[in-house]
Amino acid sequence: MGCALECLRLAGLACEDDDQRATVALLRARVEWRINPGAALRHVEPLVPALLTGQLPSQHALTLVKLMLWHGREDDATAGLRELETRRDQLDAQSLAGLDLIREYLQANHPPLVARISSLDGADGWRPKASALSVAASATDGPLLPAVTTLTGVLRTGANHDTVRTAEWVLQATPLDDVTLGSLEWALLVLVYADRADIAASWCDQFLREAALRQAPTWQAMLSGIRAEVAVHQGDSPAAEQHARAALTLIPGWTWGVGIGRPLSALIAATTVTGSHAVDQVAAPIPDAMFQTRFGLQYLYARGQQRLSHGRLHAALDDLLTCGRLMTAWDIDLPSFVPWRVEAALTLVRLGRTAEARALADEHLSRPGGGRVRGMGLRALAATLDARERPPVLLAAVDILQERGDRLQLAYALADLSDAHRRSGELTKARMITRRAVLLAQECGAEPLRQRLTDRSGDDTPGYGGIAATLSAAELQVAMLAASGRTNREIAKKLYITVSTVEQHLTRAYRKLRVNGRADLPVILQV
Repeated sequence: MGCALECLRLAGLACEDDDQRATVALLRARVEWRINPGAALRHVEPLVPALLTGQLPSQHALTLVKLMLWHGREDDATAGLRELETRRDQLDAQSLAGLDLIREYLQANHPPLVARISSLDGADGWRPKASALSVAASATDGPLLPAVTTLTGVLRTGANHDTVRTAEWVLQATPLDDVTLGSLEWALLVLVYADRADIAASWCDQFLREAALRQAPTWQAMLSGIRAEVAVHQGDSPAAEQHARAALTLIPGWTWGVGIGRPLSALIAATTVTGSHAVDQVAAPIPDAMFQTRFGLQYLYARGQQRLSHGRLHAALDDLLTCGRLMTAWDIDLPSFVPWRVEAALTLVRLGRTAEARALADEHLSRPGGGRVRGMGLRALAATLDARERPPVLLAAVDILQERGDRLQLAYALADLSDAHRRSGELTKARMITRRAVLLAQECGAEPLRQRLTDRSGDDTPGYGGIAATLSAAELQVAMLAASGRTNREIAKKLYITVSTVEQHLTRAYRKLRVNGRADLPVILQV
């Protein structure tokens, strides 16, 4: 990398005209960006006046616009795009395709800029023309356009089988390099927002290994940020914190530009769950322009969650409602992207504004989204009901979240279910469910939740001491489900294991607990 930069520096000294100097400057920026995005900007700063006056060749102008967007230079980026639009009829096919691709990208990442650009041609909601789409697809080797258009479609109307299939095709067909990193990012996010974070995690880990082997810190940082977002959607807070911190360490915080919102929001969300204070140690300046992007929405949501956990209810509600207002205005109001209504409803319940909370919960459940999103919505809905009305709703949420594999949200739903049974006087059920919620909270690193459950239950939850402590986590989980009246087949279906495995776990549990069968389980487990 150092050799390449030195060669380009020497080439710059030998340039004979402005076009050659611009070409070399952009090449130097591209190579430097792979190491340090902030340092890359210094090579192209002298080209900005030429961008604004239309003296920069179109392909160079498009590359510079992307850098301006990255660093939050929205006015420069908008002026550059407007200048390109004025000479749209004079652009070559590749430049025209690149311009249309950027404008499609704006709808997913910088929604407010779409209106500023569209005002030039009078379009209310700009979309590339069909002819432009075909040109763009051929000019960008195929995967670039499908990735960003699919992401835009998912954010607006939700996912379906075709969007997941397109995302997987992009990931299979696209090699990792400077040009295609954006396509890979968008395809991974399509899978995340389509409730297939498991697939996205596997692909992201593969690309992270490749980026490390090729010693590209910026690639590693961006992919680590994406991986952190994936982990948040999986309910894996320790992994989210690990990857977010890696992203913020691999390249300096100030070089992230508006993209700082992704790893920082993942870190805030993760540390809110784990109870860590690591965010205070991260030197990550937040540009104002970030709040005009998709990353700003993620940050507002995470900060709202953090404030809610600290009991700052009004501040939390302000963040969450601001996030929701922007998502609605920008037409990317997808719950699987940011489920702002759930946290807002839970906040309103704590403020005693139950009717407003119920309306938000109902609205959330009416929006498109997969099972995880619905499970979260049912939990919010249950919070608006009387204690005796909550268990059936929460049981439905538990079933969905168990099936989707989100252990963190499942732990929260079980904690609420335990509380509902306790309030209704059903202490036996409450104790059993509390133990399972504590187990899940421990697995997820959710220390505040685990501590709250332990403090609330007091002497009611000695289940991890005494004879029950001899059970493994899997044996205890199966035993508790059996004690609740589930059949072996039902347990196997819920835990994604075979009936034979359930039987083996129960056999070992019976032996360790010294009982004859499942009829004795509620007694020995004190449920």
